[in-house]
Amino acid sequence: GERSPGSNNWVRWDTEGNAAYSAIVSEIGTLPLGDPQIIPMVVEAYQYFYDEVPVLPLVQASKLVPFDTTYWSGWPTQENNFNHPATWWFSTHQIIHHLTKTGG
Repeated sequence: GERSPGSNNWVRWDTEGNAAYSAIVSEIGTLPLGDPQIIPMVVEAYQYFYDEVPVLPLVQASKLVPFDTTYWSGWPTQENNFNHPATWWFSTHQIIHHLTKTGG
């Protein structure tokens, strides 16, 4: 394709794969939360994304975020990954609400 005016289009994904991906995402947007159709639709949509790789996701830094369960339990784990474990994000309150005192 051609550059966008002002060269401000940092990603150009204008293929048939994009149209299919967008159609699936639009359909997902009409479904109620928790609808069992959503997960297979996300898998299908991401297949277009992975096949065409319109962007290259980069990781800034890997971090090990350990938690001690001596006094508190309910931290995010691999088995119970209800939230991103980083406590410096704005979602930390969601982690705090899951904690319970262990009596340690």
